[in-house]
Amino acid sequence: MLTGFTKNKGGYLWKSKKNILQKVTSEDISDSGLFIVPETVEVIGKNAFSGVTDLEEVVLTERIKAIGEHAFYACENLRKIELNDNIYAIGKGAFNKCIKLKRITLPSRLKIIQDETFSDCQRLREIILPEHVAVIGKCAFSGCSCLERISMSEELKSIERGAFSCCTDLEDLDLSKTKLTKIGEFAFEYCTDLQEVRFPQTIELIGGHSFKRCTRLREVNLNTRQTVIGTHTFRDCIRLKKVILPKNIQEIESGAFYNCKKLETLKFPSSLKRIGQFAFYCCETMEEAILPEEVKSLDICVFMHCKNLRKVRLPGGLSSIPGGAFLHTGIEELELPVQLRTIGASAFKNCMELCRFKIPDTVKKIEEGAFYECKKLEQVLLPDSLKTIEMDVFNGCISLKNIRLPNCLTEIEGSAFFNCESLKSITIPKSVREIGAFAFFGCTNLSEAFIGNSLLQYDSSVFANCGDFVLKTIKDI
Repeated sequence: MLTGFTKNKGGYLWKSKKNILQKVTSEDISDSGLFIVPETVEVIGKNAFSGVTDLEEVVLTERIKAIGEHAFYACENLRKIELNDNIYAIGKGAFNKCIKLKRITLPSRLKIIQDETFSDCQRLREIILPEHVAVIGKCAFSGCSCLERISMSEELKSIERGAFSCCTDLEDLDLSKTKLTKIGEFAFEYCTDLQEVRFPQTIELIGGHSFKRCTRLREVNLNTRQTVIGTHTFRDCIRLKKVILPKNIQEIESGAFYNCKKLETLKFPSSLKRIGQFAFYCCETMEEAILPEEVKSLDICVFMHCKNLRKVRLPGGLSSIPGGAFLHTGIEELELPVQLRTIGASAFKNCMELCRFKIPDTVKKIEEGAFYECKKLEQVLLPDSLKTIEMDVFNGCISLKNIRLPNCLTEIEGSAFFNCESLKSITIPKSVREIGAFAFFGCTNLSEAFIGNSLLQYDSSVFANCGDFVLKTIKDI
């Protein structure tokens, strides 16, 4: 007999060394798809059965203590394997792509589920984690599309990146009895049947994208220790209705609740300091946003397309409203912060219900299209600190009747008051030196315009399509 080889099925085909089963081929498998591991073997080696598609059943002895990395990788017809309680380690990707494996009982000594161990086991229906399992590795069960139930161990502390991503049949997730501190990025992404999640108070981190596109998730109670809601954590949870935020939350990162169409009014804890870009984009049901005084920073498009958002309270210390922050919302009235310096581009664009607001004297810059097509806006008082009215700022404000321009204004950019058809009179201060093209185009009810004598020149289009009106210079008055 050749050293290092064991006779099987009429030949010397599968290789073993030092009680480690190193490699099995299709020729070693019985006609029924069975392979019985010899009693001398203590370890199933790395890639031992990898790619053996004829394998349907494996019988392991009580002597087996470990299963190596990718040991059964892509054994596409493997249906049955019994793991004894003497096994203390299962390597990375050990059962990855065992697409017909429906059931497996994990050894009680197991403490870690390694990366990709059961990834793409598409028919696996239930997992009961042994009581000492503390870590579920990256993509450990990702793509287990038939997985319906998971019983978590009380010792569980960490669920790593993508651990259960695309487990589309998973309906319920109870983490409440664990010692979990971390849920990694993409951990439960695309768990499209997931309806309920119960978190333990021990949670310190829920990573970005972790519940992205859990389209049936309805309620989340984040009574946890975490201080940050990660990037796109609940993005596209289109049925998510109620969220209780952590008491000590300091930051809601970009896209955290992006496209959560059913999300109702949130209570923002007083600890909150920052909300990232697109955080509540297209939260169409949200009606109210009362931001605590500790909030010092809002990013672009934070409440963009929240079409039913009617009541907003901004913190007094906020110095900037970023671009697109409230674009196409339902805001009716607005009190701007007393320390505000900048209103960003398209900040209130298409706010069709906005009737009135007061711009504080501290504001020095109103950027392009800030109030574009605010069709119910009737009156605006601009602060003397403003030097330029940028392009399209009041374009399409068809109800605007009265506007006071600042005494120190130097420039009105193109299309600034385009189609402000209710505007009847305008006084342009002596300080204005330049008016851009189409600035007052289509102001069909404009009857008079008083223009300062310092104006160097302006294009013929400035007052085009304004009908008949009287043009005067301030020096004549």
